[in-house]
Amino acid sequence: MIRFYVISTSDFHPISYRNIYLYSEYGKIKNFLVSNNQKELLNVLAIPHKNKNNIEWSADNHNEIRKLDKYDINQQNKILIKYDKFLNSYNNFINDLKSSKNKDNRNWGELLFTLIQGTANELFFDGDNIFITWGWRLLDQNSKKLIPFYSPQQTILEDNTLKQENNKNESEQLQINEEYNEVLIEEEVKFSLLDKLYLFFKRNWWIVPLLSFLILIALLFRL
Repeated sequence: MIRFYVISTSDFHPISYRNIYLYSEYGKIKNFLVSNNQKELLNVLAIPHKNKNNIEWSADNHNEIRKLDKYDINQQNKILIKYDKFLNSYNNFINDLKSSKNKDNRNWGELLFTLIQGTANELFFDGDNIFITWGWRLLDQNSKKLIPFYSPQQTILEDNTLKQENNKNESEQLQINEEYNEVLIEEEVKFSLLDKLYLFFKRNWWIVPLLSFLILIALLFRL
């Protein structure tokens, strides 16, 4: 277990659900997620511990854990992709709970929905895994969310554009190779006169219709 971050209760206030502070219910949240085979979601949630006027955040981990803004922009984008996947899985699980016929599951769905909706969520990374703080709001309600918005659609668009460019380059290279191979064949093999004529008209196919047209014009003038 490693403690990697501290926030002050003078800057944040806890989020409550039905008059219960969520950060103080970590043990119950952990048991519920584990019993529902959601350990991967649980591992992203940093572990809170109140120490006087501070909340200390820990993880069951021994690697160096650093905040998102401590990484370069390329690494930040990779971390945010992981965060986006986590949110998709987390929200899918919540939606399943909220649509359940079981009242207890629906209550858990509401609780977990509230869990990460605060403005004190911050994103951390240890080189392999992401961690977020949760269950708190900034006292200044006009503050922006601390985790920047990330849209994976832009990445998908860039990937598709890159694939189209690669396909175009491959097509052009294939055409060049075909023309090059024809030249090599001509140089390495001795052709008969008929073969040479065939290759000539194959490359310059437009000559045949042009000659036909000229012959037709000449015949019309003779008539």
